[in-house]
This record gives sequence, structure tokens and C-alpha cells, in this order.
Amino acid sequence: KELIASRFAQRYTFNRSQIEISLKRSRTITVGVCGEVNNPGSFTYPAANSAFNLIVLARGLTHIGSVRNIQIITPGKGVRIYDVYKAMSDPLKSANIYLQMNDFIQVPVAGKVVKISGAINRPFNYELLPTETLTDLIKYAGGYSAAADQEIIQVVRYENGARNIIELNNTQAKSY
Repeated sequence: KELIASRFAQRYTFNRSQIEISLKRSRTITVGVCGEVNNPGSFTYPAANSAFNLIVLARGLTHIGSVRNIQIITPGKGVRIYDVYKAMSDPLKSANIYLQMNDFIQVPVAGKVVKISGAINRPFNYELLPTETLTDLIKYAGGYSAAADQEIIQVVRYENGARNIIELNNTQAKSY
């Protein structure tokens, strides 16, 4: 808007409040979506949309698709990573990744998936990054419910076909 107003100001005299600019239609781009999405393929859609919008257009992720490591590949420019958890937990801080013509979205299989249940607000299966802890998992699950005993956390872990039960206090949970 500023660029157009400055160019008009070179030839015409007007007040800045007298100019209004709107976009009727944005250009369209073609982007490929592959990997763990329900409807992979090439999509042509308005460039004003973000990577998240294109994933929705591809009918979302499969049940094994990663929500933490979605790769946006721009030929000749490298790979950007889109993390849906970051975008949902803080949409203003999270970078909206806008796409360019001939970009690809690659959705890999989810990495470390952990199931949380019990006295928390959103029991579900969550994907964790290698650096995340039990405290991060509890945050993603909406925190403890009102009836939760926060002194002892019980972790059930399956290793080599054996079921191990580990009890942690709040301090230990921060590094587990």
C-alpha cells in the first residue's frame, strides 16, 4: 500500500487517507503434498494461504503422520519445518509458513508417540520431540485435572516386551 501510494504521490496530489487498496484475487500456486496425508497430490490454490491450509486441503494427516516435523521443501532453498503444536499453542508467535510455486510438503511418519491418560484434561496420544520431557507432555495434555494427585506420577513403559511401572515425583518428572 505504501509503495503504491508513494508512486501515485509522484504524479498526483492527494491525502494519504484518500487512497484505499484491496486485493480482489491473489495469484495461484501449485504445491505438491506427499507422505502421510489422506489425499496426496498436487494442489493449485491461492498463494495467500499457509502450509496449514494446504494440509487441510489434502484432507489432513493419516493416523501415523507427524504433526511436529512437517517438512516444507522449496527447490534450491532448502527445508523449513512446520510444527502444528507450536502453531496451535501460540499462533501469534509461531511463524505461518507461506508457500511458493512448486514447493513440496512432505509429512513423515510420527516419531516418538506417547499416550497419556488419568487425571489430566486432554487424554490422548501425543508426539514428542527428542528433547521434550514429561512436563511438556502434561502441558500438551492441558495440565492436571482438578482431582489430580500431583505428588506422584505413574509411568507405564513397555521395553523389550516387558511392562515396567515407574513412579516419579514432580521434581523427577521435569527431567524424565
